[in-house]
Amino acid sequence: MAIRNIRKNGDEILRVKCKPVREINDGVRRLVEDMFETMYAADGVGLAAPQIGIVRQIVVIDDREGGKFALINPVITKAEGEQESCEGCLSLPGYRGTVKRPQKVAVEALDPDGNKLELEAESYLAVILCHEIDHLSGILYKDKVKLSYIPEVLVYMSHGGTSTNSLGAYVESMLEGHRALKENGVHFAWFTDLCRVFRVLSQFVTARGE
Repeated sequence: MAIRNIRKNGDEILRVKCKPVREINDGVRRLVEDMFETMYAADGVGLAAPQIGIVRQIVVIDDREGGKFALINPVITKAEGEQESCEGCLSLPGYRGTVKRPQKVAVEALDPDGNKLELEAESYLAVILCHEIDHLSGILYKDKVKLSYIPEVLVYMSHGGTSTNSLGAYVESMLEGHRALKENGVHFAWFTDLCRVFRVLSQFVTARGE
């Protein structure tokens, strides 16, 4: 197994419509293993093949609540209800946005042994499935946000976050996300200044606690 490089926002491959897997072989199974390892290393709950540069219809998911799947050629066959989810993405580090998703979904796919899978999911797992399957069509969650996706640290602080270690990590992830946006021709001077403020704040609070 190997940890792959995760493609970031602005990489054209994230906008490509993935091709179905025609043959499930040892190479595909090794890819699935690499995807799981990459997802866990990044502390994610889902990963789609294009996020590591592979334009094939494969996603891996682990919601940490017993829902662990490797899905090949997944298709959402049924969607019911509606919910709002606050989503992030390994390809857009440091940001979150509110997205409308189905409350329940049914999915058909193949597993790494070529067996047909039929899944029914609701709530959080339904969100993850929709998010990852969107990737296979070149769709990012930011395309569906209600208003605009915002720095993750603001979401974190609005929920009463106080851990300076986590705050510092969020600031760094925000900066990484902004660098990716800047490379894609999007730059917010105010955002860079905001990150500097939070960085100084986290260092100050950490120093006081030592």
